[in-house]
Amino acid sequence: MDTLSLKQELIHRITNINDFDLLNELKTILELKNNEDYLELAPELEKELLEASVLASNGETLSQDELDKKVDKWLSEK
Repeated sequence: MDTLSLKQELIHRITNINDFDLLNELKTILELKNNEDYLELAPELEKELLEASVLASNGETLSQDELDKKVDKWLSEK
């Protein structure tokens, strides 16, 4: 498969996606790849960040105070 065929296939498949979160994740990946000053992430970390982005989009967030308490607890266990 050449580059043009692959692009056409991807365009066709993306056109048929109705899942907003998945489209947002694809957009994020493309933005990361198109940015010249990007940080290369391990696949596991990239997956975690994308999942966190989806959670945040769904309003599943913590306040700064809640986060501070979790970090303090985590540090005290180390």
